[in-house]
Amino acid sequence: MARGNNGNLLQHAVEAQIAQELVSRSVDDLHVVLTHSMAPSERFDPRRTGASPNRRLQAALTTAQATPGPCSADPAVLHAFRDLRARDEDYPNSARIVASITTRKRLCGVISEIDAGKAASLRTDWRCTRLQVCCGSWRSFVSDFQPPAHAPYSWLISMDPNTWVTDGSESDDEQLRQSDLNLMLPVFEDYLRSNQAGAIAIFCYELRSMATNSSYGLFRDAIAAAASTLQAAISAPVHHVFLEANGHGGNRHVGGLISADLSLLNAVTQACLPLL
Repeated sequence: MARGNNGNLLQHAVEAQIAQELVSRSVDDLHVVLTHSMAPSERFDPRRTGASPNRRLQAALTTAQATPGPCSADPAVLHAFRDLRARDEDYPNSARIVASITTRKRLCGVISEIDAGKAASLRTDWRCTRLQVCCGSWRSFVSDFQPPAHAPYSWLISMDPNTWVTDGSESDDEQLRQSDLNLMLPVFEDYLRSNQAGAIAIFCYELRSMATNSSYGLFRDAIAAAASTLQAAISAPVHHVFLEANGHGGNRHVGGLISADLSLLNAVTQACLPLL
């Protein structure tokens, strides 16, 4: 969903930069798993009183379109925004942004979208490519998220739910829970065991930092615990970092990144921080 706020910038800056770092190191395909899609492009939601801040996103869009040509010093997402002519009325989804970095020819994998109309648009957008579109809840397609049989390749798993909740349920909705991380941990482990370069990016929005029941702290703790579990499972170092953007009323949009490659995480962090 294109909320049109700094959370969109956080997610797409990270995804684009991971793609840029991976394709710059290798001529291999980039295999993606994108669990929460949207239409190929969408209008931003109308701005309402109390809406999440969007100043950083608007600045990035303005900078991208004001610059006549590519600049090697730009973060990757600015190249993507410029190439796709991203704007409020026509804001691209993750698959288009990543493909603008990799080229469509080098992109393969799976994206899921629960809205049937949007899924149909995605299938049209990605016809005659190696990107599979699944219509329905991402939880129904975990078996499709396995690493490809061929190697070498690089990979990106990106999860873009709404926010982190601890209601104890296992509802099949737009939120993210510990049960969802548990469901995906075997998938994460398989990719990390593949010895192919890649990263996991998990985004949650409008996280509250409070003295008790802090969704901000609980989400960060869950990502750290997942990285620790994965490290124990593969008996090799697994690293994690966080990138953040301003939400509404002091809330935070947070991206948790996990990878066996610390240099990849450091490069992504260094490139994205000035935008956020």
